[in-house]
Amino acid sequence: MISQNFQLLSLACNDAKDLATLSEEAFLTKTDPPWSEASFQTLLAKPTTFIGWKGVAPPQNILAGFLLVQNGGPEVEILKIAVAPCFQRQGLATRLLKHGLGNFPPDVTFWLEVQESNAPALRLYSSFGFRKQHERKNYYQSKGETQTAVVLVREPCHIRPPVKGAKRAKIL
Repeated sequence: MISQNFQLLSLACNDAKDLATLSEEAFLTKTDPPWSEASFQTLLAKPTTFIGWKGVAPPQNILAGFLLVQNGGPEVEILKIAVAPCFQRQGLATRLLKHGLGNFPPDVTFWLEVQESNAPALRLYSSFGFRKQHERKNYYQSKGETQTAVVLVREPCHIRPPVKGAKRAKIL
């Protein structure tokens, strides 16, 4: 598929309904239940703690995806990243994640939870330097199914041990 020229914008409280709808579409087959409009409104009402970005597709500025994080100072939790099914595999999740990570100083630790069966998400996070920290067995439960949550962490570059002979990596 040809990559769209998605425009990245900051999330606002009035995005809550569209975020809930997109979340439900994007996670329809997953065991993690979608978040409600009220949940998104509650989080987005605290813009210094909960920060996010959306990707919109021109020319109608259709919501194509979003990233929502919780800013905890030296640690940032990636709460949710979602892309509408019709816009998946076009690089939007990569752009959102790169943009989100780039909005924080390099000494921040990022972490998140992802279902162990979500191979595309695991590949995406791995490509940004996230590594497995531990697992939470039977963490996701829905429709009689249980899934293990994999907790991933991306530590600041300055505390990672250097690899002998390797060139210094650029901070994303």
